Amino acid sequence: MKYAIVCLIKGDAEKFSETIRSDVAKKFNVTRAIKKNPPSHITLKYPFETKKIKELEKIIENFGNSNKRAKYKLNGYDSFGKNVIFIKIEPSNEMTNIHKKLIDELKKIKWMTWREFDGNVHFHASVAHSDVNEKNFNEIWDYVNKNKPKFNLFFDNITLLKLSGGLWKVHKEFIMH
Repeated sequence: MKYAIVCLIKGDAEKFSETIRSDVAKKFNVTRAIKKNPPSHITLKYPFETKKIKELEKIIENFGNSNKRAKYKLNGYDSFGKNVIFIKIEPSNEMTNIHKKLIDELKKIKWMTWREFDGNVHFHASVAHSDVNEKNFNEIWDYVNKNKPKFNLFFDNITLLKLSGGLWKVHKEFIMH
């Protein structure tokens, strides 16, 4: 099975993120960011395959129980070139440190696979990706910047998403206090 490790974005910020993704997808016909229907999230570890999910659940549960939540902000938009538009995440130092510790723990797992950006994540919440290009980028950019997000939140969960039937669904959420 394919999984990803994320922090779910919740409350009003979740509603904002889901609405802007949906609006952009419909208005500009850029549907890749919503195609697999992921919940609003910040990716902590990009997708990987495993049949040993119980082992990972235990590691994440222990990690969550031994770390306290940390602050972060959603604040405006940014892009990766002209093919990804995202909501900017401004992590606190505590959030950055917790993520680094999580990656260090995950690197102890012999079967865990690693990709180019794993462990060196630029925190973001995607609005549109993969089907954004030089032709539609400026129009989408102008549209999203009419209503900039500004939310103060807590990095208070580490959540396993599972790809099931072509859709990302919450497999298990671990709360930090």
